[in-house]
Amino acid sequence: MATGNGVYGLEARTGNWSHYMHYDQDSTSIPGNEVFSLCFDPDEPDKFMWVGTEGKGMARMDLRTGQCDHTITTEQGLPNDVVYGILPDAHNNLWISTNQGLCRFDPRTGAKKTYTMADGIAGNEFNRYSAEASADGLLYFGGMEGITWFDPEDFYTEADPSPTRITGLKLLNRPVTVSDNTSFLQVPITWLDELTLPYSERMITFAFANMDLSVPGQNEYRYILEGMNTNWIENGKGHEATFTNLDPGSYTFRVQGRNSEGRWDEQGTTLLLTITPPWWGTWWFRLLMALILTSIAVAFFRYRLARAMEVVNVRDQIARDLHDEIGSTLSSVALFSTVARKKAGTKVPEATEMLDRITESTTSVMEAMNDIVWAVNAENDDMDHVVQRMRSYAVRLTEAGSCTLEFTIENGLERIHLGMSQRKNLYLIFKEAVNNALKYAEPTVLRVDVSRNGPSIVMQVADNGKGFDPDAPAAGSSGGNGLGNMRKRAKDMGGELHVDTGPGAGTTVELRFKASEAQISLDPMMDGVHPGT
Repeated sequence: MATGNGVYGLEARTGNWSHYMHYDQDSTSIPGNEVFSLCFDPDEPDKFMWVGTEGKGMARMDLRTGQCDHTITTEQGLPNDVVYGILPDAHNNLWISTNQGLCRFDPRTGAKKTYTMADGIAGNEFNRYSAEASADGLLYFGGMEGITWFDPEDFYTEADPSPTRITGLKLLNRPVTVSDNTSFLQVPITWLDELTLPYSERMITFAFANMDLSVPGQNEYRYILEGMNTNWIENGKGHEATFTNLDPGSYTFRVQGRNSEGRWDEQGTTLLLTITPPWWGTWWFRLLMALILTSIAVAFFRYRLARAMEVVNVRDQIARDLHDEIGSTLSSVALFSTVARKKAGTKVPEATEMLDRITESTTSVMEAMNDIVWAVNAENDDMDHVVQRMRSYAVRLTEAGSCTLEFTIENGLERIHLGMSQRKNLYLIFKEAVNNALKYAEPTVLRVDVSRNGPSIVMQVADNGKGFDPDAPAAGSSGGNGLGNMRKRAKDMGGELHVDTGPGAGTTVELRFKASEAQISLDPMMDGVHPGT
């Protein structure tokens, strides 16, 4: 018997009474003395009884000892700690009426599920002494809003999932419908399989619903936009999904709903969404831009090439004019001065001396002009022509001075093209080094080596002559400007010049500079234009 003073038990055969009460110091006593309901345990009715209290939840009591275990309160999932009624069903689960709904409880697993007015019961607040099971298995619970009764078997049948539908479309939070006469929706969106929107619509909202309308407030949703999301987004009870700033392309929107019975609509609903690109992002616009840029690049290349060829032609014309006009004139002057010197003989010594100076100066000018003509001529821009001229000059001077020449060049250097200024400075530095060595050092061996060291070209002119003191005035040449001019030319061509010498130790002149292999300059204002490329 449930009473306001604990639980009383009567042994009918003997007339003996048992009294079970709550004791604060005893955790195995019943939860509270205000007891509203009792129910034998469905699995072991001869051993245990469930005791429902006012405000203390319920507990399972051992009928032999009166000790309680498995106390259940709101902390363990009860909707409320006031337990008015406890009734078992055919599946040995307990149905518990409280002040906050009706709870189904599985004593074996502890699983619980609460039903409220949202699920269709008469009211959330029930009454004491108002719970009974009929002979046909129906359960009745009385409450403040009336009586709730049902067949527990209805809750053990497998519920079918409810279909999910897309129910609305918003653009910039403005609902879009068929009646808007827009090109976006020709039919209601629920019927659409595909939707195409322009790139200008930067905020898109889909509304959706699960077709289980018995307890709409318990429906839950999840969605994914394939092409942007990689995982499903759990949306809870929210029934809208908003996407902003979508890139042009194709997407697939999928949404699934779970009904009030907890069944997910695994199939869900699908909508193919296409965002069209802006005019400047279309394939034809990109193709047009590519063609325009290609045309500009080709036109610019052809313009640069034409200007470069103009420079080549001008250089060749200058070389021919110098050779044909000035060269022939200087040759005539040298010839006439030689004839005049012979005719003067010893008759006019002063005239003979002056004519000798004219001949010498003219010859020097002709040689310098010859070097200039060679440097200007674009056909000589490759390293092979430079080496040939260097070797020819060195052979001519060493044979005249009875000196042995060792001239080596690394394979592959002939393919390198040099600018006019760089080529001219290289040759003149070489010429000055060779001339100084044979003129002042009195060597027996002159060694010339041209090689590559990483990205740099290295030229060495070395002799075994008497050397000189580089710190002494006018070192290395009669005029005192030889080394200075060589260093200046090396700097002009972007290189470095090093001189290693000493009295009696010979002299080594090393030039190190960079040049680009197999490269042609198309800038008309730059050197290095090769006409054959």
